[in-house]
Amino acid sequence: MKINACICLRALWHAAFIGVIGAASLPPAMATEPPDMTNAKPSDQNDPFPITVTVEPSLVVVYEGAGGKAGRKVTVNGRTLAMGPGGIEPVKIRFDSADPPLHSETDAAVEKDGSYSNTEFAAIEPGEYTITATAPDGRGTASATLTVVSAKGLGEKAAHTLMQAMKNVDTAMDAVERKLQDQPDSPARRETGKRIASYRAASKAFVEADPVASIHGFFGAIYTRDALLEKAGPGLQKIAGDSERLEQASKKIARMTQQLDGMDLACAQLAFVGEVAKTGAFILGLGAKILSEGGELAKQAWSWNRDQAADIASNAAKKAGGDAAGLATGYFVSNFEKLAKLQENLKGTLANLVVYATDKLFAAYCQQFAGPVDGVFHAEFTRNVNGKPTVWWKQDYKLTGRAILQYPNNAKGKHLLLSGRIEGYAHSFKTWETGLKAFDDKGIMSGTIVAKVHYPPRDLVGAYGARLMSQDIAGVTSPQPWGSGVGLTIPNSFLMGVRGELTDDKLSLLIGERIKDFIARDDVVAVIVSPLNTLGPTVTWYPLPFVDAHSVFAGAAADKPIDLKLTTTGKTMTATGTVDNSVNTKSAHGEYHLTFRLCNPGC
Repeated sequence: MKINACICLRALWHAAFIGVIGAASLPPAMATEPPDMTNAKPSDQNDPFPITVTVEPSLVVVYEGAGGKAGRKVTVNGRTLAMGPGGIEPVKIRFDSADPPLHSETDAAVEKDGSYSNTEFAAIEPGEYTITATAPDGRGTASATLTVVSAKGLGEKAAHTLMQAMKNVDTAMDAVERKLQDQPDSPARRETGKRIASYRAASKAFVEADPVASIHGFFGAIYTRDALLEKAGPGLQKIAGDSERLEQASKKIARMTQQLDGMDLACAQLAFVGEVAKTGAFILGLGAKILSEGGELAKQAWSWNRDQAADIASNAAKKAGGDAAGLATGYFVSNFEKLAKLQENLKGTLANLVVYATDKLFAAYCQQFAGPVDGVFHAEFTRNVNGKPTVWWKQDYKLTGRAILQYPNNAKGKHLLLSGRIEGYAHSFKTWETGLKAFDDKGIMSGTIVAKVHYPPRDLVGAYGARLMSQDIAGVTSPQPWGSGVGLTIPNSFLMGVRGELTDDKLSLLIGERIKDFIARDDVVAVIVSPLNTLGPTVTWYPLPFVDAHSVFAGAAADKPIDLKLTTTGKTMTATGTVDNSVNTKSAHGEYHLTFRLCNPGC
């Protein structure tokens, strides 16, 4: 039986929500499109259950053991709704591969919070595997990919990933040098150039050591030794995991390089230089870790093979592309140690650049206001029930973050223009609702029994964690202009642009573009027992989305600048202020509260 009340929720909720958003638009000069409401509607029981799936690790190393293929188990996990048409039902997990041919299926029990996990699958042959998870309703699906490689294949992948990462870091340093040329000559600019030159020299020394030949030779050699591969299994998997992380970091710095090239604001460029260098140093540290792990495996191989040099230098080993004799002579041990030291030295050159760029270089040209920002949002949605306005849904949450606004040292005049961003986390989500009965205009729900289970947004940081994270991502000594790479990967994080005007007695802010925002919702599963349904209980679900952070800041501003009072104590300027606003429409009520405390040089 279809519950018509659920269908009514779609249009009516949409209208109520748009009422709040429409009343809280941005300043005309900086207006953006309202949030996409396509998926922000309660849905009926014909919509598939939501479900997510991940596979860990996503890159697995396998090897040929005595008598067949040795396996490596992986964990498949995710989140869905812990209920199906027949009650508590499992998630179906399917494994598919064209080469090698594979089609298998297993179950994963769903916990009360909607999480599920399964570790039964053992990847046994190299190839690409598609893992599909089907929700308890039998219709919602999600998929992930598992890559399985041999030890030799891992060597090829690790070598390629390392050299591509090095190339991306070099390209990033090219962009940094171009941006430095846009700045007036100064001791700080010249010193930064010297530190980049030190990086170039260290990079050249590393490439000349030919790391690709060493990696290919070592992995190609151990690929021919079943017993050694079995011993090296844990070490190989470590290298596989670090290679995956290195690949992701390499892609990140490539994106950052594009951002840096596209920036036309001098202070934003300079602030970003430190963040680019920091990411480069992280990449080089991962590379050194991979090489050190290769050295540990080489020590194992040397210990095991030192008395078997003639046997290891076989034709089979040569065909595998590896210098097998090097296992017995200890060549790879010393060579990996040399490469790791070169990579650590390379990392050190960028670490020195990070410290200097975030401390001396930025200060030579720019200043900034930085400090905490906090927000509280409350909304109520109403409709007429039996002729009376009735609240059917409430939502509350908090925002914790930090703002940074920058301006050049040489700026002059009584009205100085600033630019920057606000970044942080949403947390402490709360929902109350009576959705089904509030929209039951025809009395369909009369005599029914409704049991509900709420699946709120995951709050991984909480109020205390959000404060710690927001302090870390925007410290005074690390003026990152477009957000913390680590912080923005955390669920419920947000990032938006902001512009400012500084006068003698105030700092005025205008909320800018939405750069990154969170999507959070409370999923409600309802089990309905009705005397009108002779087929048994009906299971339905509907998502109740939360207003995003950008809309909260825009709603609090209400088409006006946010004015902060400016005071000066010694060498520190402090801008403080509180913003309160409320919006009322026919079917919704919203309350906004923001507090700011920004300091130059920082607080």
